[in-house]
Amino acid sequence: MGISQRFALLLLAVRKKRRGPLLRGSLQKRKTAFVQLIAQKRRVAALHRHVDKLKKKWWVRPMLQDHEKHGAWFTTIPRMRQSNDLERWYNFFRMTYEAFDQLLELVGPHILKKSWRKPISPGERLAITLRYLATGDSFESLSYLFLVSNQVIAQIVLETSIVIWTVLEPLVFEKDSENKWLESAAGYEVMWNLPHCVGAIDGKHILIQAPPHSGSTYFNYKKTFSMILMAVSDPKYKLLYVNMGACGRRGDGDGAFERSYHLLNPFKGNHLKGPERLFNYRFSRGRRCIEDVFGIMFRRYGLLHKPIQASKTTARYAVLACCALHNFHMKDEGSVPPKRRRMMPNIYFDYKRNDGSEICGRWKNENPALEKEVLHRLQEAVLQKKGEGEEMVGEDMREVLLEYFIENDLPWQWKKGHVD
Repeated sequence: MGISQRFALLLLAVRKKRRGPLLRGSLQKRKTAFVQLIAQKRRVAALHRHVDKLKKKWWVRPMLQDHEKHGAWFTTIPRMRQSNDLERWYNFFRMTYEAFDQLLELVGPHILKKSWRKPISPGERLAITLRYLATGDSFESLSYLFLVSNQVIAQIVLETSIVIWTVLEPLVFEKDSENKWLESAAGYEVMWNLPHCVGAIDGKHILIQAPPHSGSTYFNYKKTFSMILMAVSDPKYKLLYVNMGACGRRGDGDGAFERSYHLLNPFKGNHLKGPERLFNYRFSRGRRCIEDVFGIMFRRYGLLHKPIQASKTTARYAVLACCALHNFHMKDEGSVPPKRRRMMPNIYFDYKRNDGSEICGRWKNENPALEKEVLHRLQEAVLQKKGEGEEMVGEDMREVLLEYFIENDLPWQWKKGHVD
């Protein structure tokens, strides 16, 4: 039965109610009939509103009908590429031409749509998503740029972010293995003079809009709504492990990571003794790797700077896509133009101070030959430990490392650590 037929039947029912019980019967029947009449009128009014709501003003908005004439994918983006304007291209997508083409080749088959209506191409879908990650603009703002509806852009961002994470994750994140962690430990010992460290771990609050009906679940101690990104970094600023999606309330309070045999944290307090300050200095040399990773990602992706105006699922996979793209760029240095590598922290590249003195960046700290030597030593130590049976339990590793830092001191550690 169509809407017009149902509407006619309701009107007929109202007329029958009006002619029937109101003319005869007891007072109680008249009251009941009056209430029923009011209810029927409300149903008719609701049906009117429903019919008006179903009436679409346009099948496609007139502005969006010029999608292939004036949309950014058909105008601005081709012009940037034809003019070989790499700076503008990188500012738009946060990657080079070659990196964009390589990424499109990887994810394109998974975001290709087949429909009786002309679908949006995989290239444009990837462009919309990368622009969203680069700026964090609202879907409405991207709609004016690409001339695609808000609803379609929201769907594109979610689907493409999931594909980017799903496709890149096995390619840019190494599988867990003993050798993977030993290589990381060798790098920390050679580059940052921090022995027996397999990774630097930290968490970051990613701001989101308050999810509906969530109460204070995502409300953190900073009085904002957030989801927590936890990550582990190797000594060369590559992510080894990421986890995204925990509600912001779980990150409240000091001492997020409890000290144990496998997990160390620095000494706390404002009035530390000399050896404790020395330990914190040597410890921070390794820990700043994960802090620098967050710094690189936050400077590259504007999405991480502001509350994410999207669903929890979209926010989660958009941030995971940023993490996968970070490792994607770290594996291929050519995916970032030389002038744009200033997004890296100063310790990453050589730079000069105001007084003219030169500071060696991370690349000068790398020593592949020494790293292989340390890795071989660690592998032998692991094999020997396996033969001994039970591992050491209960020993305070922080005190052991503190003693090691004092006995095996670096030439500059006493001055840099502000130890008298």
